[in-house]
Amino acid sequence: MNFLAHLFLSCSDDSLMVGNFLTDFLNKRETEDLPRSYHAGVQFHRLIDTFTDQHPSVVQGVRILQPYHRKYASVVLDVFYDYFLIHNWSQFTEEPFSDFRQRIYKILTSHLNQMPLKIQPRVIRMVEGDWLASYGSISGLLYAIEGLSRRASRPEWLLNVADSLHNEEEHLSETFMSFFPDLIARTNRFCA
Repeated sequence: MNFLAHLFLSCSDDSLMVGNFLTDFLNKRETEDLPRSYHAGVQFHRLIDTFTDQHPSVVQGVRILQPYHRKYASVVLDVFYDYFLIHNWSQFTEEPFSDFRQRIYKILTSHLNQMPLKIQPRVIRMVEGDWLASYGSISGLLYAIEGLSRRASRPEWLLNVADSLHNEEEHLSETFMSFFPDLIARTNRFCA
């Protein structure tokens, strides 16, 4: 799952949310150096990733994208799943998406000084650029994939993402709608 889903699933617990969010940007040693209050969020992030990677619907979605994106199929699917989450938002929560985004940005900003220095500029850009909203548009997806491709060893396998979504949107949306309620149920058990 990508940023939006990780933040959405964070149990309305600010420290859990921040630790969950930071995990994508840090290596194992760096996560161990985080303030203790964020450690549960690191574990929560790993639980989400493990559950996601093993879910049959996600495995099916990765298979659909492999001919297009090879070893990056799972990365592309993560970004697509944030797109589908936005487009199905009201099926999962009564909180308006605009309210959710503002709440998340406020939480992340309030924890900024406790985050590693290398992450702080990215969080500021995220808030100022309203990255969470951008995942609901094709241009936002392309921007996210472009950032990923700058760090990829085979960036050509991240080309034509819009075509992949256009060609496979119905099937990929079905895998998301089959998978995401199961993920919510699993994360709710962690939060209970």
